[in-house]
Amino acid sequence: MKEKKIKKVRAIKKQVQEQAEGQWKRLKERNAFAGGFWKRFKTHVDERGDKLSTLAKSMGLSPFIFIGGIRNQSIIGIDIFQKILEVYPELNPEWLLTGRGMQFRSLSVSKNIQAATIIKESEKKRRDTNKNLQRMKQLLQQLEEIHTRTTAGI
Repeated sequence: MKEKKIKKVRAIKKQVQEQAEGQWKRLKERNAFAGGFWKRFKTHVDERGDKLSTLAKSMGLSPFIFIGGIRNQSIIGIDIFQKILEVYPELNPEWLLTGRGMQFRSLSVSKNIQAATIIKESEKKRRDTNKNLQRMKQLLQQLEEIHTRTTAGI
């Protein structure tokens, strides 16, 4: 009876050790994957002369997302990955994630993305200009009203 319990305990112990080893292996693989991503990302940011804190703020993120990711080699979420590719459309997503392929997209894809970015920026500038014009018209109208009231009282 005692030997059956000992065998059962040993079998359970072996099973737990195998599960722990499997989890440890997956954790190491995950960290290696994430570490490669963060290393490639940081290299590109540095090559462009950008700062992580400025980049994070421009994306509406906390700088600790990038700093923590680089330090802790944490897995990146798809939402942050998409934002990175919006800011750096020239980057090849496969290279950034896996290290395979070329660092930059093909020239034609990159040019199309650059053209789309320029168009988007010019549309934003146009909208901002229109808002400024509307505001200036309102201010001019207010000035005219003030002028009319002050000259009428003279």
